[in-house]
Amino acid sequence: MKPNFLITFIIIAYTLFPGLISAQNKVVVIPLNDSLLDEELRAICRGYEFTGKKPPTKYNCRPKLVFVTASSDYTGDLGGIEGADDICMQEANLSEVTRGKIFKAWISHNNNGPVHRFIRSQTPYVTTCNDRQTIANNWEDLVDGSYLPLDLKWCTQHGTVPTEKWWWTYTTAHGEPMSDGFNCWKWTGDDAQGVGANGTWWIRNDADNWTRFGINSCDTANMLLCFEQ
Repeated sequence: MKPNFLITFIIIAYTLFPGLISAQNKVVVIPLNDSLLDEELRAICRGYEFTGKKPPTKYNCRPKLVFVTASSDYTGDLGGIEGADDICMQEANLSEVTRGKIFKAWISHNNNGPVHRFIRSQTPYVTTCNDRQTIANNWEDLVDGSYLPLDLKWCTQHGTVPTEKWWWTYTTAHGEPMSDGFNCWKWTGDDAQGVGANGTWWIRNDADNWTRFGINSCDTANMLLCFEQ
């Protein structure tokens, strides 16, 4: 099956210059046909969501995957938010389940969080566990501050249960940065005197424990939580 080269061009332009789409606030509508590849369909869906529009049902936009990094070796020195996003991409490339997709870390610092950085999905967020359990129905459902499913199981990019309990966040249940400064110097330091806010899958006695549970010293090794875009 040959790729549609017009679609491929749009994907490259979107990936390298997303501001070109947002600046014009327009969506390029491509006719649906059998020649569209999975990556091309994902790019079309992201194009609609990037501008806050719901993709037409004819494109059958798929749920967004969410995983916990299999590695828990990450101290508070992540290389900033950009470094955390890079880690999510590196971890995603280790698994056939997540390889080839775009992921960003659920993490914030003083003035930059998922609410500023994420594409606002109009499709469900689901785990990478075998049953693809739904985390939230869409972006609005994810960040409304309500409980996530009480029986929710988080998985790594390989579909396995995490071996550790915490991931770095400094992020509220609304996708916004917290306000107490516990972000390991904007995720650039691993000194034991600093602290970073975390979330957990382990304890679920509060609505936002998954993103706002406690703190660790910045020399602690934690996981990251990665969302497909």
